[in-house]
Amino acid sequence: MQHFCHLGVTEPLDQGICDFEETSSCKYFYNSTTASEYQWIRRVGMLQSGLFGPSNDAYGKINGYFMFADSFNGKPGDAALLSFAEFNIRKSSSLRFTYMIVGDGTTLNILTQTSNNISINLWTKAGHQNYYWMKDCVQLPSYTDQNIIFVANNNVTDSEIYGYIALDNVYLEGSDCPDIDVQCDFEDEDFLCGYLNFTQWSMGNEWMVVSYNSKIDTATSNVEAGNFLWSISDRNLTYMISPELEVIAPSCVTFQYYANTTNRHTFALGIQFILENIDGSITLPIAWVTDSATDNEWELGQFDINENHAGIRLMIGNVLGQVGLDNIRVSPGQCKGHTCQGKFQCGYYCIDPSKVCDCVFDCPDGSDEALCYPKSKKMCESTDLYQLVCPNVWGKMVSLDKGQSFLARFQDSTLLVVELGYNCSYYTTDLNKIVGDVYFHASQLKEELEYCADVTFRKLFCDSFVTYNITYADNLEIPYFKGLDIFFTDEIEQCTMKFQKFLYLQKYRINRDHMIFFLLNMTSCWKHLSFTNQQVIIVSLQDNHIDYPVSFEGRMLSGMSQRYHQLIILTLIDDSCIKPFYQYVQLQGYKKNVSEYLLSIDNIREFTSDFDCLKIYYQCIGDSYDILKQLIPELPIFCAQMVLVVVVTIFNIFVLSIFLRKENRSPVVILLSALAISDTLSELFWCGPEFISYLFYYHQMNFENGKPIRYLLDYPFCVWYSIVYPISDVFHLLSIFLTTISSLQKTAVLMFPLWSREHLTNRVSVIGIILSFVLTIVLAIPMNMLPVRWMREIDGRCCLDRELKISTKSTYRYLILVFNNLILSCVFLVLICTMFIICKLTIQRKNLPWKDNPTVTRRNRISALTIAFICIVFILSETVTCTVCILYFLSSNETLRDKLIQYRHVSLSIGFAMNFIVYLVMGQQFRQKLSAGARSMFIFECFK
Repeated sequence: MQHFCHLGVTEPLDQGICDFEETSSCKYFYNSTTASEYQWIRRVGMLQSGLFGPSNDAYGKINGYFMFADSFNGKPGDAALLSFAEFNIRKSSSLRFTYMIVGDGTTLNILTQTSNNISINLWTKAGHQNYYWMKDCVQLPSYTDQNIIFVANNNVTDSEIYGYIALDNVYLEGSDCPDIDVQCDFEDEDFLCGYLNFTQWSMGNEWMVVSYNSKIDTATSNVEAGNFLWSISDRNLTYMISPELEVIAPSCVTFQYYANTTNRHTFALGIQFILENIDGSITLPIAWVTDSATDNEWELGQFDINENHAGIRLMIGNVLGQVGLDNIRVSPGQCKGHTCQGKFQCGYYCIDPSKVCDCVFDCPDGSDEALCYPKSKKMCESTDLYQLVCPNVWGKMVSLDKGQSFLARFQDSTLLVVELGYNCSYYTTDLNKIVGDVYFHASQLKEELEYCADVTFRKLFCDSFVTYNITYADNLEIPYFKGLDIFFTDEIEQCTMKFQKFLYLQKYRINRDHMIFFLLNMTSCWKHLSFTNQQVIIVSLQDNHIDYPVSFEGRMLSGMSQRYHQLIILTLIDDSCIKPFYQYVQLQGYKKNVSEYLLSIDNIREFTSDFDCLKIYYQCIGDSYDILKQLIPELPIFCAQMVLVVVVTIFNIFVLSIFLRKENRSPVVILLSALAISDTLSELFWCGPEFISYLFYYHQMNFENGKPIRYLLDYPFCVWYSIVYPISDVFHLLSIFLTTISSLQKTAVLMFPLWSREHLTNRVSVIGIILSFVLTIVLAIPMNMLPVRWMREIDGRCCLDRELKISTKSTYRYLILVFNNLILSCVFLVLICTMFIICKLTIQRKNLPWKDNPTVTRRNRISALTIAFICIVFILSETVTCTVCILYFLSSNETLRDKLIQYRHVSLSIGFAMNFIVYLVMGQQFRQKLSAGARSMFIFECFK
């Protein structure tokens, strides 16, 4: 029996495209014909597929959804069915869809099933097809009622062979299937003759069909009205993949295009061949490319196909510009002569004359620089820097190994190793000014080494005959690609995952051309590339912290255009590791200044192989993520705080054991009991997480600007800490509310003695406590839960979502302002009530028609002094808190605010401890109650 899983029934298949973005976007079911795990699943692209599976959906979105059947699940002979709800066919119709079949041993069939359970096989594809999405169309039979079933068959028998099937963008069209052909005028804006958007990892850029009368630009002359293919890109390449070319060489491909580039050193429009070799690898030779603007005029482009090759396709790319493409045609024979009309011509490639001899290879064959200075540009090694790079190009430089060699990377994508001989070792000091995160001209580098006769410049990825066998070493904290010894400082580009997939497609064997294509054409990952022997991790050694384990915050030097440094946290988890680490850094690192040294990944790997006491935490992947930091009190302050917590807890437990006895209960005592509980919980919820941190996570502590900080690195400890720690603020605010209610209660008793005796009962005190607690929860929970929302788990690490924090910062600031306003208002109200009570007991007594006797006068003075003492204790304990609140309003000086926060809890703890003295001086009745309670407890313990 087949068990279908219903994923949504809101829209029939014949009403729009089923792109699987929402589970309710179309009527579809899925099941497996056996109890196997081999079945269709709805999944997202790179964010879920990992190395195997599509990196994006058929629209090119990395966060887009599609249906997926994976041969890793199930066993040979399994079949997975994706069935769409029944629909009606009233005229000639076709089924259109996008699919991907990778690996041998998998088959995709499309069946149509009538209401009489008659099944007809409409379409079949077996075995490996391609590594990218492809479009196809099936003509539907003219039955009235039928439903479509996509059947994925798993016939993989070899455990080392992997295959998968992906499906996306299924829809019906009330017409016959269009032609699937390279020749296209793009009038059918949905099917596009089988052309497919292949803009992987794009940032909102894609190819689209627009009308000539849409007025998105003025390039409308010399072309008939209708639609054309249009793209605008401001960051990454946007690709279109053509259907297969079925031609016999020689043939000529012609097309009309216009281009408005925004970067003179990056082509605006390029066309490459996609050739799949016998071993399954892919090569992408350039067919035609231009980086010249057409001044909003359509021009003719053309290129030859001179060799027969099965399964050839075209890949059309655009980067950093606005381009249009239309009327692609293929005709037999060589292309007719084509001139560049006043521009420099290299083959069918046209560039502006100003780009000739500008030290930049703009032509694929390099002919624009072949007869220019420098003449030896194609050399791989030289003692003359200008033989390998132009004088005016900008670059950055980092040290390699122990500083005898350096890596210089220039904006024209040149990577040079600068090797200093023994006789030039003293020049390392002169080079120090341009080593690190500093831009310099190539001429400046040559000037620094002008008198060094023993220097060699070696260009990387220069020899086209070298083949690299690559493996991915992912068993380290900072994975790298073995064979090239490179890694990527992954940010928003996600270059590591891209390169993994690229290597998989190339069977893990690549040459220089593959590397250049991946780093410069396919992606922009060149700017994130680093070598494992690059000393790019800045470590600051603080000698005054050598006595106990600390964390070192390493900063990975940024690439050519990265926005942020990458952080690497090095934690020493053993006392015996501290001095060896210091000595190793000073011996093997490159000394940048008095306290900063540069290390490489190889250095760290070498040290960890000798000392198993260094733990590495790498920067959270993603340009919008940060490592979480938490300001903590210094150890002496924390120890003093712990002593005060113990004292406060013991005293308050003793007081509560007496106050909560039935014979001692009164409105004031109930409020004081709640206050004692609130004070105690506030202290425990603050010291508990700090105590656990010092006990188990002490090696994740560091100093920043002289202040101790802790990195919240491990998930889910960071979430637990961020939830529990702010609870102390909740109970602190409750303590302030209860103190304020107690002051108002005392004021009411003096102003309305008869009314107070009747209405200020125990029940009213309990209600006041409950309302205060509810108000505190309502105010504190949103403020304390927002930071938890900012946290993300990435590879078991706790990361701060910077973009989400920025988007909710105004809300968080508003909550903080409300919270601080309440604290200041309550403190001010307590002060006003205290002044009133003191005046009522002293000055205002002189205006009475009678004169108090000495006993009454003495009692009133003692009461006034007691109230004043209580108010002083409360205000002094809240002074630091109030100062922090005021600074939050009036000043952006975070350094002063952070310094005060260290002492905030100490001042509160002192105030909480002083409460016991307050209880003793509050009055004779309280002293008697405490004394009697203590005696009864002592007697009970003695005779127990």
